[in-house]
Amino acid sequence: MKIIPRRNSFLSLLDDDFFRDFYVSPFQGFSKSVVMKTDIIENEDSYVLEMDLPSVNKEDVKISLENGYLTVSVNKDHSEEEKDDKKKYIRRERVVENASRSFYVGDIKRSDIKAKYKDATLRITIPKEETIKETEKYIEIE
Repeated sequence: MKIIPRRNSFLSLLDDDFFRDFYVSPFQGFSKSVVMKTDIIENEDSYVLEMDLPSVNKEDVKISLENGYLTVSVNKDHSEEEKDDKKKYIRRERVVENASRSFYVGDIKRSDIKAKYKDATLRITIPKEETIKETEKYIEIE
């Protein structure tokens, strides 16, 4: 006898990830379906990564290159302190949003990578590695 999971009600259909992706609460932080969506474009001499980063400031984005991996990280902290002596807060809630995405880019120099952030889109240009074509196909046997 096998146990087969079943959905017994219409409401359980709404519990599917498909429906969850349409609505992201501001209290949930980043959702994988909303942030860091990336288009990769191949040009003749480079690759271009275009990442949509809605409601993110340039200062919240960090790009690093280590061991051939390019990592884009976002750390958005909504907990800026507001000074107002007239208000007595009983409770204050803020959101800290973190996300990162890594791409293998090979042996590229950090100075060869260009990045630009404009209109909530991060655009990273990475030069293509030059491939060395071998002239001989065979390996010499000693």
